[in-house]
Amino acid sequence: MKRSNGEGTIAKYKDGWRGRYTDPVTGKQRAVYAKSQGECKDKLNEMIEKIRHGDYVKPDKTMTTGKWLDRWFSDYYCVGTKQSTQASTHTNIRNLKEYLGSIPLQKLDSDDIQSMIRSLGEKGRAPSTIARNVKILKQAMEKAKKKRLIRENPCNNCELPQLIKPEIPFLNEQEQAALLKNLPNSTHGRAIHFLLGTGMRVSELCGLKWSDYQEDGIHVERVHMSIQDWKNDGYINVETLPKTTNGKRIIPLSDALKRLLNRQKTAQMEECLKTGRTFDDVGGYIFANALGRPADRHNIARSFRSLCKKAGIACRGVHALRHTFATNWVRHSPDIVTLSRILGHADAAFTYKTYCHADQSSMVAGMNMMESFIAAVGE
Repeated sequence: MKRSNGEGTIAKYKDGWRGRYTDPVTGKQRAVYAKSQGECKDKLNEMIEKIRHGDYVKPDKTMTTGKWLDRWFSDYYCVGTKQSTQASTHTNIRNLKEYLGSIPLQKLDSDDIQSMIRSLGEKGRAPSTIARNVKILKQAMEKAKKKRLIRENPCNNCELPQLIKPEIPFLNEQEQAALLKNLPNSTHGRAIHFLLGTGMRVSELCGLKWSDYQEDGIHVERVHMSIQDWKNDGYINVETLPKTTNGKRIIPLSDALKRLLNRQKTAQMEECLKTGRTFDDVGGYIFANALGRPADRHNIARSFRSLCKKAGIACRGVHALRHTFATNWVRHSPDIVTLSRILGHADAAFTYKTYCHADQSSMVAGMNMMESFIAAVGE
């Protein structure tokens, strides 16, 4: 069947029909097939329209979703991304490949992704975890679209489970007293006490060096953490700048916190004398472990959970100490801007919304105050 120039050709082919057109990317001839001449014509016309409107995507049966995720991660995502972020994203990609990896990239659709979302929910994965997986997939698919590997991003029509932001637990005054009473005279004990007194992130505490302890306070210059080594299937220690630009800050210290650091220094010097090491051998870290290396945030978290159990209070993540610090501050001072700077935030509103809580005793005290006010007005 003869057609105008640029509209391709249609001809009988075996038991059906074949429509041929020129691939605008490679200049090679490609074809569509159908059982009837009319169906073949419709398919060919659709392809020609895609070419005219710039929507054409070169057919590729060899590129699977898993292959593209690997390529996107190594060639695009890892460029300029912190190692710690790479590690967490690689875990997300591994989860995505488990469900979608074998599907040809150009055949991946929203139904496939919705099925994965449902399966993850049935396995008890948190809505935030599912949302994180889909967010990574959406980024990878958006790059595939820009590279003209797919026409549309299949994530655009997916429905995610409702995100309900949980209130992060903190320690009330009675629980803080019980915790402090049971703190051991050890590096981890003093580290936990220091976290409660400064509101620092545990990874920031692990990166502290004695050179950061200066007359105006403690200088937060770096974070130290153990992360998954996705390249070698193990774990590595990384030291980087703080989480945000505002994370690089100076935290003034009370006299009690200065005495705590002095006790830590004395204990570290005694340990060095026992082992024959010097401060230079331990790298100058304030909360170094018994081997002289920076304390591990996971080990501190385990110590904290053990202490909670010993103190008879509900177990929480070590990040609860940061929330407790913020809550204590708000309970005694209305200066949220200063609190935001101490915590290393850029937005004071975020600090108030995220980190500040009222416990039951504070609410009761507030209601009693209002009751006395109402009674005075009534009189």
